[in-house]
Amino acid sequence: MRFRRAFLAPACLALAAGTVTPSAHAATSVPCSASALVAAVTTANSGSGDTLVLASGCTYTLTATIGGNGLPVITKPITIVGNGATIKRDATAPQFRIFEVGAGGNLSLTNGLTVTGGDTTGDGGGILVDTGANLRLTSNITVKDNTAGNNGGGIGVAGTAALTNSTVTHNTAASSGGGIALNSGTLTLNFTSVTDNTATDSFGGGIYQSFSSVGSITANSAVISDNTAGFEAGGVEVAGRATFNNSTISRNTATTSNGGGLWIAAALTDPVTLVNTTVDNNTAGSAGGGVDIEGGRLNATNMRVTGNHAGSQGGGGLSVFGNSSQNIVSLTNTQITGNTATNAPGGVYTQANLVLRSTSITGNTPTNCVGSPVIPPGCSG
Repeated sequence: MRFRRAFLAPACLALAAGTVTPSAHAATSVPCSASALVAAVTTANSGSGDTLVLASGCTYTLTATIGGNGLPVITKPITIVGNGATIKRDATAPQFRIFEVGAGGNLSLTNGLTVTGGDTTGDGGGILVDTGANLRLTSNITVKDNTAGNNGGGIGVAGTAALTNSTVTHNTAASSGGGIALNSGTLTLNFTSVTDNTATDSFGGGIYQSFSSVGSITANSAVISDNTAGFEAGGVEVAGRATFNNSTISRNTATTSNGGGLWIAAALTDPVTLVNTTVDNNTAGSAGGGVDIEGGRLNATNMRVTGNHAGSQGGGGLSVFGNSSQNIVSLTNTQITGNTATNAPGGVYTQANLVLRSTSITGNTPTNCVGSPVIPPGCSG
């Protein structure tokens, strides 16, 4: 298969901001053919990498598995410029994910690309990022309608993944992390949405951070919404370092257990940090409609927790399990209001002492704090 070589101007390369050097660079134009795309990735892996420019608006339909993937494992620095194209697995094809980024590989997807239809028995239905690998998604990348038999319906991460101006949606994991599963390494979300994903059996409808993870999550102006977990953590399950800035966790559901929006695990060395973040209209089958903390640490500033609902254990806005030596929870300039629970309290249920600064717990139903083992300072009703 012959490929047309092209030269990308600096402005074009800037579309992959942070992934390639913004200077004139030889690139390979890939015709609208799945076999041409497979061949182009193979050639890039055999050399020092490449920038592959897809045909505008093309759908590259993959029909055969290559070691469990639709495309060869990425082992070199490869940038794919989407131009509004789609890479999909044919619905009648054998099971395979679309991309796997192997150790030492660096995959950058940019400028309008959809990755869809991946189906694997393991992790990462759409994209799998191995230990020592790097993934960058920038400028209108969509990972949707992928399925994993284990964790990470859309993306499974054991290396480094950074998503900017991208969307992870309508993916399904049989176990945990309907949208994204972070098994180790780091995950960064900038102006990115994780929406309408499902973790069928377990944890983290939107995002799941494994208990064995030594990595971290950083979310800046991210939206985690409308995700569902079969057990706990409808939106996000955090079991390691995590920071959310100017983000929204909304309309997620933990079907049978705790943490409709955010679930924070026990024994975290570093606190989970939320700044200028809204947790609203989430639902938990048991406790912590908005946020559930189980022996963990939370440091929140300018957080709004509203419109959430919890089931029989209460804590429509916030629930905290474990004593004060296990939990270190500090809330500054935070509002917990308009939350409900089947059983009191509708606002905050806590077994630990909370540190509250300029924080209000008001207007929750059936009570704000009455019914909680420990009444937070200044809370009444």
